[in-house]
Amino acid sequence: MLKKLKIIFIGNSIISEKYLKFLLKLKYNIITIITKPDKPLRKNKKKKYSSIKKISDNYNIPILQPKNLLDIYYNILNLKADIIVIISYGNKIPKSFFKITKFGCINIHFSLLPRWRGSSPIQYSILYGDKKTGVTIIKINKNFDEGDIIFQSICLISKNDNSNTLFKKLMYIGIESLILSLKLIFKNRFFLEKQNNLYSTYAYKINKKNAKIKWYLPAIYLKRIIKAFNLWPISFFLTKNKYIKIFSTNTNLVKYNNYSIGEILNISKNGIEINTINGILILKEIQISGKKKNKIKNIINGINNIFNIGEVIN
Repeated sequence: MLKKLKIIFIGNSIISEKYLKFLLKLKYNIITIITKPDKPLRKNKKKKYSSIKKISDNYNIPILQPKNLLDIYYNILNLKADIIVIISYGNKIPKSFFKITKFGCINIHFSLLPRWRGSSPIQYSILYGDKKTGVTIIKINKNFDEGDIIFQSICLISKNDNSNTLFKKLMYIGIESLILSLKLIFKNRFFLEKQNNLYSTYAYKINKKNAKIKWYLPAIYLKRIIKAFNLWPISFFLTKNKYIKIFSTNTNLVKYNNYSIGEILNISKNGIEINTINGILILKEIQISGKKKNKIKNIINGINNIFNIGEVIN
């Protein structure tokens, strides 16, 4: 009976695609899909056919691609849907949509709200050394990520997690949480918990500039930055006109005041040791511009034209 719940799905990303595929695999009744308009390709000005649109074609589900959601308000109203599921759409949902269906609009957020509202919750949970995060299903209101909580599930963050591994964990937890939430909503066995704004924190949008390594920061924090940006935009620094991306590091928390910040202290198969304001950052896996990603132990003999002991990286 739950599968007869009439669902409108709104999304516009790889995350959206994965959730949509999973709901369809479980034979949930998606009556319409809403995504953003196709983007034109620069070279031939043809429009890029989104993966969400391909799914709608494969399953013969109607799709709407409005520039503005208000343009399709009456289309949605006439569908008489039970609920709207919004996954990684990227645009604000108009207030008029909140009561357009029987159960309103629900959304998945990859944090334990009210901690880390905003667009980069996974990265910020790693940046700030959180021991746990999770998934929150909320009923959408007029403010981003401030809706009442329907369901939460905790995910522990291991010392080896980066944004990529944590994202994969949260994806699966999110799917389970969404299914459980839909069941609770359908049986009317849920209650809405208001978020406590006193405990709210915000995860601001990350850009490529944030990923540039600043050697005057402590080694332990630089390691967090590298793990947090492992999925995107990838931490980097410049030396000898080479763009160096960092994928894996270790730290030595011994403080050396007699060396310069950013100075290369040692190069071995164990990594490239670089002095910071507090402790040593050891580069274990990097990608030099024009080359493939590789571990230092595998390229130790081919990097002496780029890295030399005693040199200072700015």
